[in-house]
Amino acid sequence: MTQRYLALRRRKEQLQEMHKKTLHPFNDMLATLANMILAELQAAGVNSMSSPDGTVYKSTETSVTVKDWAATLSYIQQHQAWDLLEARVSKTAVMAVMDETSEPIPGVNMSQETVLRVRRS
Repeated sequence: MTQRYLALRRRKEQLQEMHKKTLHPFNDMLATLANMILAELQAAGVNSMSSPDGTVYKSTETSVTVKDWAATLSYIQQHQAWDLLEARVSKTAVMAVMDETSEPIPGVNMSQETVLRVRRS
């Protein structure tokens, strides 16, 4: 069964790679067309345009990451800006504390399940 599992996983990986390569030119063309449409919107000085085929519009997507955790945490503490934090704990840290103390952390739920992993020889 292990041999069959590995063969199926290998075939799935091959198909995923083939799929990625097949989609590459489509993704490139979509990006090119999106840039052309954005340039048209910019040239017209508008945020959207409609046609019988549909409406195109500009939208802003935002990504927020922390580049200096110490500085960020200091800011949060100084300004009492606790809403900047998300309510979760590190799985790795929780497991380390629980392994070390053999005690659960108050208010933290942890569950574990056994799953099958298969590694090639």
